[in-house]
Amino acid sequence: DERNLAEASAGAGSFGLFHGRLTAAVVDGDGAPSWTASAGAVHSDGDFPFTYDPTALVPGDEREVRRHNADVDEGHGLVHFTTRAGGGRLEAALLGFGRAGGVPGPAIQVSNARRATSRLAGTVAWEREADRGARARAPWRVRVSAGGSYARDALADRLGEIGLGRARVTDDRTTRARLLAAGEAEITDWLAVTAVVSGTHEQHRPHDALREAAVGPSERWAGAAAAEARLSGRLGDARFEIRPSARVRVIRSRLFEVAAGREGQEDRSLVTAPTLRLGGAIEPVRGLALTASVATATRAPSFLELFGDRAFLLGDTRLEPERSVAVDAGALARGRLGAARGSVEARVFATFVDDLVRYRRTAQSQAVPENVARARTVGAEVGLRGDIGRHVGIAGALTWLAPEDLDLGRSLPLRPRLTAYARPELRLGPFGAVGHVVVFADVAHVGAMFADPQNLVVVPSRTLLGAGAAVVLLDDHLVVSATGSDLFDSRPSDVLGFPLPGRSVEVTVTGRTEAL
Repeated sequence: DERNLAEASAGAGSFGLFHGRLTAAVVDGDGAPSWTASAGAVHSDGDFPFTYDPTALVPGDEREVRRHNADVDEGHGLVHFTTRAGGGRLEAALLGFGRAGGVPGPAIQVSNARRATSRLAGTVAWEREADRGARARAPWRVRVSAGGSYARDALADRLGEIGLGRARVTDDRTTRARLLAAGEAEITDWLAVTAVVSGTHEQHRPHDALREAAVGPSERWAGAAAAEARLSGRLGDARFEIRPSARVRVIRSRLFEVAAGREGQEDRSLVTAPTLRLGGAIEPVRGLALTASVATATRAPSFLELFGDRAFLLGDTRLEPERSVAVDAGALARGRLGAARGSVEARVFATFVDDLVRYRRTAQSQAVPENVARARTVGAEVGLRGDIGRHVGIAGALTWLAPEDLDLGRSLPLRPRLTAYARPELRLGPFGAVGHVVVFADVAHVGAMFADPQNLVVVPSRTLLGAGAAVVLLDDHLVVSATGSDLFDSRPSDVLGFPLPGRSVEVTVTGRTEAL
């Protein structure tokens, strides 16, 4: 049953926003070659107004200015292909992304810095499983894959407007290659096992045309092996599942620092990173599931934490791996009462980390990663999704955190204690040629947090209200949507003090077609 699908969309919005996307696909459910291709482009002037306060301690000198040097052009493309091969399924994917534009800075002082970023990632995988027959699951499955990525990041800040006034013209390249093999087997009706082995190589080649001494390429090699067992069964009418798992990752690194004042400093390390986890779930009655887990893990710093982005996010190759112990417990309830149906999920958790990698904000509105000797985060999450008949829906989530630096006895910086989101939705129709209409509102809240480890500088909380509507026409072949953000024009700032857009609107038109 081959189907040909096509979709095109275009939209425009506030502050010079224009975007478009084309998608085409050929899907065959009988295992013949199928493919999907998508490409899109976005442009924004980014020149939104914001309130500029040059002297925070002097009242009355605030003024409204427009964001400048914030224009951006972006393009992306995706190709995904699948077919039958060797008794299994072969799939390949290629993703490309590019962005170029200005670097606006925290207020109005950055006027000439420009950045260009490009990404290319691809993967090839082959998967085969036993004939399921009348079984709910295949008794075995194997998968092998190979993939890689290439990233180029260029920054031109010839006037030294970013950070401490150090001019730079950088052109950094990062590559990553990965091989993976995995297998899963159902030993009995109550026991299944999974095993995974993988190898990864990463390389970062920095270049700064304004530095006399070149910095050598940094490399990291990693090999990992993991195993997980899945035990499932019943205790009377209750269903249960237990999943013990273990993984060990060995990482060998040779890194060269790019930070100012330490360029070229070499750091070599060999890290063994074990991870152990025991998780379980039980469904005592239909519609109610209880879960719990305990884990210990080691995480090596990411390349972004090690090298930063050369602008407002700094890096440090001296960072130590994080070592953590975590516990959590949760419950998921689903049900129906008359025309109402929905689900509620709640979870509590606690994480204890040695050498936690956390960021702090500097006076130059940059973020610096640092290790915290001992840290603890205790929190709770609640998620809600429900419907009343066909016409009313609601979704929401709330997270509360208590992140603490145990050595300082203070809250960890740049981590809000409370975040929340809610979206009620009203669905109407059909109305003749109009298939249906969806009207929604949403509210997002990010609580106050501290910008520094000593908890002297407070990043204020922000609450944004949005709304929108979508109209579906011509038997779902045409969709017209409009959204509005920050309707009260509160014009907040992010965690680094960068102004965010105030009130903005966007309109998108999407056309779809399908042929057998």
